[in-house]
Amino acid sequence: MAVFLKSRRLLNKFPSYLRGRRLVLIVVSAVFSIIWIKTYVNVAHSRRLRSGSIASAMIPLAANSYIHSTQWEVPFSFSVSNTDSDVAVLPPLVDRCPVYTFFDPNMAEAAGQNATTEARIIKVWKQAFWALGFRPTVLDLETAQQHKLYKSVNDLELKGEVAIDAMKYLAWSSVPIGMYSSYRLLPMTTSPTEDIFKFLRSCQYGPLITYKDVGTGLIVGSPEAVEDFVTRSYSEPQRGKALSASNHKHTVEDETGMFAYYSTAVYTKLYSSIPEHLLPELMNSHLHSTWLSRFPEGISIVDPFPDTTHSIMFPSLATANALSTCPPTEYEPFCPPNIKSCFQCSKQLTTDFVKTVNRIPDSESKFVFITVPHPMTMLALSYGTPAITADIVRRRTGRDLFTRSITSEIISESVGSPHRVLELKRIAVANSEVLNTEYVSIFEAQFDLSNCMLDDNIRWAVGFNFAPISELEDSIDEFLGAPKSKVISFDALALEVSGCLSSSQYIDLQKESERIPSRKEGAAEQPVKISSVLTAIRDRVASRRVDRMKERNMIEAWNMADAEIWRFVKSLNERAHKEEQVWE
Repeated sequence: MAVFLKSRRLLNKFPSYLRGRRLVLIVVSAVFSIIWIKTYVNVAHSRRLRSGSIASAMIPLAANSYIHSTQWEVPFSFSVSNTDSDVAVLPPLVDRCPVYTFFDPNMAEAAGQNATTEARIIKVWKQAFWALGFRPTVLDLETAQQHKLYKSVNDLELKGEVAIDAMKYLAWSSVPIGMYSSYRLLPMTTSPTEDIFKFLRSCQYGPLITYKDVGTGLIVGSPEAVEDFVTRSYSEPQRGKALSASNHKHTVEDETGMFAYYSTAVYTKLYSSIPEHLLPELMNSHLHSTWLSRFPEGISIVDPFPDTTHSIMFPSLATANALSTCPPTEYEPFCPPNIKSCFQCSKQLTTDFVKTVNRIPDSESKFVFITVPHPMTMLALSYGTPAITADIVRRRTGRDLFTRSITSEIISESVGSPHRVLELKRIAVANSEVLNTEYVSIFEAQFDLSNCMLDDNIRWAVGFNFAPISELEDSIDEFLGAPKSKVISFDALALEVSGCLSSSQYIDLQKESERIPSRKEGAAEQPVKISSVLTAIRDRVASRRVDRMKERNMIEAWNMADAEIWRFVKSLNERAHKEEQVWE
């Protein structure tokens, strides 16, 4: 009772207008204290689960490393995901508008075509349209049989091209919205972002239209328009019997100049000196040389720290070498049907077409490879050891060095890391939908040595096939004076990618492997193998062991922007690969 009275007297000393506010303040403070304590307990419990008492404990890998959200344009994903920081927030996947074609091997043979050659042409067609953001889909006779008019049309006993023409319309009318393209028609352009492609990708079509320069090689229209045309054309048997691809009455728009149509008539007129079974190779070479002509200033590989982490760029350099290898010269005299004066690769490609730069160039005349390493990889190569301690991270390194360095030309120096990582995300997303001027990948992705490619996505991103530099092996052996298989003093990474590099680039990589000394305190200055460092660091980045995750989390916390863009690009490429697999 005495304590109560004393507390009462102390409270009465406050002015009356403060007593109510003091009570409110006490209540609010109590509420916030409870919330803070609850949060702290949950976080502490979560950390105990993640760290554990046994260093060899494993954390199960999440089923998805990303989620979709329309609010993806934020510097850091955790501000949207409200989940573990390892989860990247990607923009919703854009539905690809279907582009349909029709092919039946038996009908092709009956029409005098070589079914094997036509099937190879279809592979070229698929790659070219996929690269422009479409979903290429091949319709067949089974699809046409789903249409209600199939039996009546089949009873007409149509032959050759007329039969194929009828079946293609029946098949097209039996599937959801999408445009129709002959598989001998390719998008052949130096401007993939033109309005015509934006319109076609929108899948918002009306009446049936064709284009003056390609005729019925490309037909665009809504499902209702297609069905109406089929009903009017094939409901009356005699009328259907007279129809052919040359006399369909569609609305004809002006020429686009964006498509190359290798029809039978065009082949006979322009390419008859080339055996028809080589037509797929000719079409692919046209796509390749047209792509090269888009970039008069060449291909740039971003290499922000050539003195310490140059080896990170060699997979990109090998891919760039393969891309800049000219198509077979026997095809150079023959230009695409829609380009009268085309790029002569062997004569116009400059010797310095592929080069390294320290930052992303502010130019649309260059194609740029941006290889994003994990912050742990950067530090491991910089210090010559995969064992990165807290002392190295906090006392010897700056924050987000990679992100700051590569964006220094396109973003002012005064701008912080959050804005920089957001700009890099926008670049990656824009080029993931339709590849324009930048190809962004992560260094830790698998490198396809057989094709000299960074990953499996690159050939679908550019829209054509390209081969490794076949003559390099002899030139490298001659330069070194010994076969590759007998060279044992060079770094294993150099040996792996040597077949994809020129002689001078191979020697650069050799020097790189001998350059990095051990930087451990008190250790003698001696060469450290890059491949051993990279192998160890890749294992650490992917490891789910608690002690490895603690090390990785420490480095990522110090380099939040670098870690964020690495996770984002990794997830973006994983999603693209899954989308391609599902489609195939």
